[in-house]
Amino acid sequence: MSEIDKVFTDPADGINILNQINTQGLCYSLGIRENPTRDDLIQIDGRRDKDPIYITEEKNVAYWRIFSRRGKFATTGKENYTSRLHIIPKESNGKPITGISRARSQGYLVSPRDFKNIEFTVIAKVNDIKDDSKAYSMKIRGGPHDGRKESTLCCEGIYPYKKMKHNLKLYSVEATHPQYRFESVNIVSGYNGNLKFPGNDWIGLKQICYNLSDVKLRMEMWVDYNPIDVVTGKPKNNWFKVWDIEDCNIDTPVWGGKYTTLRVDQCDSVDIYAMNCYEIIPPAIPV
Repeated sequence: MSEIDKVFTDPADGINILNQINTQGLCYSLGIRENPTRDDLIQIDGRRDKDPIYITEEKNVAYWRIFSRRGKFATTGKENYTSRLHIIPKESNGKPITGISRARSQGYLVSPRDFKNIEFTVIAKVNDIKDDSKAYSMKIRGGPHDGRKESTLCCEGIYPYKKMKHNLKLYSVEATHPQYRFESVNIVSGYNGNLKFPGNDWIGLKQICYNLSDVKLRMEMWVDYNPIDVVTGKPKNNWFKVWDIEDCNIDTPVWGGKYTTLRVDQCDSVDIYAMNCYEIIPPAIPV
């Protein structure tokens, strides 16, 4: 991790925020041990007949388990087990506009305060993986997945549960559901193209995304492979960057969006230890 002069720690969950926070922007924190079903800024898309449960089996470590609903992938029609947690700030709780050109011109989908330049962090683990090729997906800056032309308008950072053969396309853009544009990312020097994969273990994922210009964004994925101190029950905050990408395309989402989402597929359930999102001031990138 690069040297940081002053690190802000989220008081609700103990997670370090690595970038300078935009104090005029929005922030959200679920907080350790907070009930996501009672949080009016969280929308849970999982099993409707099985409520999330609070688990304290591990010493000093407590978390919420969200059970996956069964459905079908829109792209292939194959059966899927999926859980999704959407952060929707009150300011963004309206009907998003549609259209790439309109979103780019306006700069946001619902509100000028929509999350745009963000640091989005989760500590989670999946249970009973049914397909090794699936992954954690952190989807941002988007609108609804309803199939209307240019209404989804989101991008995502991806981190696989297990090794995906010859696949470093860990960034995608989805303007119209379910039409994806996948792109290969740059693995940080020193990894030699290799990443570690959590399987059913805990992982910390930190997605940092900000605009470099009105038409270009940068996304980074940071991880903590051993994120929880089981003695104290607090985050370890051993964050380091594993990949990055810069995207400048006709459909690049350079606007603020309604949804900031953690999505997991092909697993029985997902355990959520902590989740937060902060609007940040874009850092200067060395030339």
